[in-house]
Amino acid sequence: MDKPLVSIMMPAYNVEQYIGQAIESCLSQTYENLELCIVDDGSTDNTWDIIRSYNDPRIKGDGLVKNYGEASARNQCLKISEGDIIARQDSDDYQDPTRIEKSVNRLLDDRSRPLVTCQMYWVTDGKSTPYKESKGMDYDLYIHRSGGHPVNGSIVAWKEVYDRAGPFNEELNVASDGVWNFEALKHYKQWQFIDEYLYYYRRHSEQLSKRRTRAQFVNHEKARAEFLRTYELSDL
Repeated sequence: MDKPLVSIMMPAYNVEQYIGQAIESCLSQTYENLELCIVDDGSTDNTWDIIRSYNDPRIKGDGLVKNYGEASARNQCLKISEGDIIARQDSDDYQDPTRIEKSVNRLLDDRSRPLVTCQMYWVTDGKSTPYKESKGMDYDLYIHRSGGHPVNGSIVAWKEVYDRAGPFNEELNVASDGVWNFEALKHYKQWQFIDEYLYYYRRHSEQLSKRRTRAQFVNHEKARAEFLRTYELSDL
């Protein structure tokens, strides 16, 4: 079959220091049939100006006049995307040039498992360190907190997964991406895993998950508890 179009969704907010590297890591992918859907969520720095400085037909950008929150920006990315496959990437992270190609090949090889993640590096002060917890993906481990879970930005999935799981919850001010994972899990227990370090997750003081660590934990745990009250993994 022809190579499917991949939409890389990238919400952005006040990341002028990092957005250039994030964009470049998308445009330099070995997989050619892609589009980069960037939604600037009302940044007050130069993020939107940097996005608009790129003259590449693969980029589809949208600048919001105010800050509506990460979930709203992600949903807007989905609205403007046209791909058969959706790849996530946060705007302060970056990816290996082969990440999209390897993810697509894995999804094409096994359509019964329509989501794939990969190993990742922590990036702190320019130094990359392997993240030991992103081990081989058995999603039972994630649910029962016995070690190993996906990095939300590393997820690549067929568009049908988003159609079934629904949009990101805009009532949450943080962790809407992690909470969405449980919605996807209601329909798809088995996720694929590429045991290669293809995603670079940047750690810095201004990232939303660092500024709202407690809220992120609470939202995630509420979603996990609700899932376990409703679903038996053996039935999925």
